[in-house]
Amino acid sequence: MSSSPSPFLPGPFGTAVRENLAELQRNRGWILALGIALIVVGCLAVSYSFMATIATMFYLGYFLMFGGIVEVVGSFWARHWGGFFLGLLMGVLLFLAGLITVNHPGDVSLLLTWILALLFMAGGLVRILTAASVRFSNWGWVVLNGLVTFGLGFIIWRQWPISGLWVPGTLLGVELIFSGWNYVALASWLRRLKVTTA
Repeated sequence: MSSSPSPFLPGPFGTAVRENLAELQRNRGWILALGIALIVVGCLAVSYSFMATIATMFYLGYFLMFGGIVEVVGSFWARHWGGFFLGLLMGVLLFLAGLITVNHPGDVSLLLTWILALLFMAGGLVRILTAASVRFSNWGWVVLNGLVTFGLGFIIWRQWPISGLWVPGTLLGVELIFSGWNYVALASWLRRLKVTTA
């Protein structure tokens, strides 16, 4: 990983990649700072999962409302297109879903958590049954993955509706922590990488 990528990427494309990598190297301090900040925010989200859950619902609601407005405006710009009414209806539904989410974040969080628990359990069962029936190479690991996924869904379902108050915030925190570690790892890799732009 510490050698120049130039032997593997000759030509104009390789030059562009090397220039981009050099630019990333010059900014690796900011990348590292972003990674650390994401890890800290992720840890706070896990620690204060209820507040993170409510914040996530507000974010989701405003995102849906913005998406609905864009969809409605876009449908009017392309009103001669045959799918005008479908686009308009989709935009209105997105906006209403966002409005409901913003006005009732707790109820939406409960519903999403319940759906998530069912999806985890169904996905885990599908993995277990598929791996056990086909028995491809390393099928045991897929069964284990299915058991963990099903177990997680079952725990969330058994603790519902209380789980609806902490699951979305906790999942957001875990996602932020992993994203932060990815940025920290990228900064570390860039520090060791030797890039020649010539």
